[in-house]
Amino acid sequence: MANLSRRFILSLALLLAAGLPLAGCQLLAPTTPSAAFALELDPSAGAVTVRADLAGLAPGELTLAPAWDALGAARPDLEWLRVAGSEEAPSSGPTPSWVVQVPANGRLSIAYRLAFTGDDGDVPSRVESGHALLRTRSLFVLPAGWLAGGGKSTPDLSVALALPEDWAVYSPWPYDPERDLHRPADVEALLSSALAVGGYLGYELASPPLTVRLFVPKRYDLDYTARRAAEMAHAVALAHGLYGYTPDLGEALDLWIVLSTEEVCAEARAELLSRNILLVRTDRGLALPAERAILREALGLWNGLAIRLGGGDSGPLSPESSWLAQGWNEYLAWRLSLEAGRLSPVAYWDRLREVARAAEIPPDGQPLSLAEAAERAADDPAMLRYASARAELAALLLDQPLENVTVDQGRVIAALRHLGKTQNHWASGETVTVNEVIAALGQVSGPEAEAHARELFGRTEALELDAVPQLVAPAAETRAFLTPDGLRLSYLWVDGASDRAAIYLHGGPGDAPYDALVALSAPLAPYLDVAYLEQRGCGRSDRPGTNAYTLDAFVNDVEVLRAELGRERITLIGHAWGSLVALHYAQRYPERVEALVLASPIASYAGLVGEPPSGQDALQAAYERLVRAALLPPGVSLRNDEILPTLRVRDRLMQQDPTADWVRGEYPVLLLRGQGDAYITAELAANLRERLGAQLREIPGAGHYLYLDAPDATAGAIAGFLGEQP
Repeated sequence: MANLSRRFILSLALLLAAGLPLAGCQLLAPTTPSAAFALELDPSAGAVTVRADLAGLAPGELTLAPAWDALGAARPDLEWLRVAGSEEAPSSGPTPSWVVQVPANGRLSIAYRLAFTGDDGDVPSRVESGHALLRTRSLFVLPAGWLAGGGKSTPDLSVALALPEDWAVYSPWPYDPERDLHRPADVEALLSSALAVGGYLGYELASPPLTVRLFVPKRYDLDYTARRAAEMAHAVALAHGLYGYTPDLGEALDLWIVLSTEEVCAEARAELLSRNILLVRTDRGLALPAERAILREALGLWNGLAIRLGGGDSGPLSPESSWLAQGWNEYLAWRLSLEAGRLSPVAYWDRLREVARAAEIPPDGQPLSLAEAAERAADDPAMLRYASARAELAALLLDQPLENVTVDQGRVIAALRHLGKTQNHWASGETVTVNEVIAALGQVSGPEAEAHARELFGRTEALELDAVPQLVAPAAETRAFLTPDGLRLSYLWVDGASDRAAIYLHGGPGDAPYDALVALSAPLAPYLDVAYLEQRGCGRSDRPGTNAYTLDAFVNDVEVLRAELGRERITLIGHAWGSLVALHYAQRYPERVEALVLASPIASYAGLVGEPPSGQDALQAAYERLVRAALLPPGVSLRNDEILPTLRVRDRLMQQDPTADWVRGEYPVLLLRGQGDAYITAELAANLRERLGAQLREIPGAGHYLYLDAPDATAGAIAGFLGEQP
């Protein structure tokens, strides 16, 4: 790793001399069109003055147009424009343009001033006191004909920069040191680039054929930014390694990453400015992880730019409006992050379940295939999000039949590698159609894959997700909240079809909360949204010191979660120890309770004989099922043995009985007991039914862990009880 060398711009003298006629000689009009631009930065005003000498133009009427009109909200503010030293030129029409007269010698000089202040659009062009970042499309006014045809015009172009003293310039354009000029190859290269000038630290990380250059504003700790530079370069290396060739099929890839920092930034974002410049917007402290955003956009060099999806009769779509560049990039980026160990399976499948929900119903509610959604996505952001989500799921489903295959061995990347080599946009200028993408799948993976792709792209109904068990699990999302004493407690939120909410309280104290999640979630979904709380010290929740284990604390955690869910009243479902916590909560907050469901209920440990059954084998089996479904991370302890002894001593747990002076609230209560439960006897259950005024249902063939022994009967009993409630 080494700092990049810096070139300091000295003056504009050569540029100004280039167009001066010799005294006494007639100057012939050049036959080759050319444009010599001089940029003068004014950091104090956040502005740039541009002077352009155009030559080789056809005499007569000419329309000048701003290249930045395509940037939308990212357009700069044009303060003035003058042609050939005249007064300010008037603009005509709703889109700024200027009709001028080109003299017989084919030469024209223009000057204009642009203001760049603050954040103007998705990609900021800024001129600040210490440095400037300029998206080149926001800088130039050109003959309208040069902008037509995608910028493929090839006039002779040069750019010179006048900068404050000691400012450096970083540009991907070829540099002519003898004349102190930058020379873009064509109009597309002129416009699809960026300039980083001023106080930047430059890092180069080279591993041929890949070189990554990172530019960071010069105000950060060197060691820290060097470490972050390596992480960001690794993200690009993952993308490069996936394809195995450079996006333009050349010998090397030289990618620039420019960091733009912001005062307020919720998440790091990345955007490709050209085929070799990537802009990353992140927070001032560089604390936000940017690697996945960089990986996604680096993939866009191949999948979206080198492989460019066409829009049929309407012409090529921009990469930003292509479901291919959006949905398939997301699929590849998240899979690569998972396989590289930079993302947990839980987070991966949590996100894909969100994607599945986003792809379920089109924005207008009408049945729509992916192919139809893609046609409408260019002009409809909501439709683009839907098409991208559906495309991401389609990529997952195409690879899913190949079990135990990594993403670099899958059908999707095989098709993309094939298209990148055979129909590379940079090499051929061609775009691909949806049918060609599908045909490529067939060529590299066989007719079965092609038929599957055609069904996925043409299907108007919701995608069939049964083949992916992680997606047909309850629509679960891992969440967390903070308690007043500073603990981070996790819970699994299962969003059902009802407006009612429940909190599930697992057994213990100290048992893992993973015993009933899958067994009960699906049958309860029509009746309840359920938060499966991982109580303090259990599962993924924080383990505090023993001083934080009190019965009051466990009850207060339930109340904090209720407030977190934003529900006035909740149903509490408790198992064993969880039922004791639920009863204490109901006594303290009766107005907050909608219903109580107590399975293998413990109202008091005093009436029990012996120790609670551990059920470790059953719990282990349930836990392993949840890990396979990627609802839970592997390796979480199934028991915390600190909690029960602490509660026995400090809270005299064995003497606690919230039903001793029970005042029944205005809510129904259901008790569930396994007929074979030797710990919760029939006599104890009947006695508790009388005290609580509850319904009691016995589950045949079940013991203490009734929802594991008889999940269907247990869930059916709860669903029947809930169905009786108004």
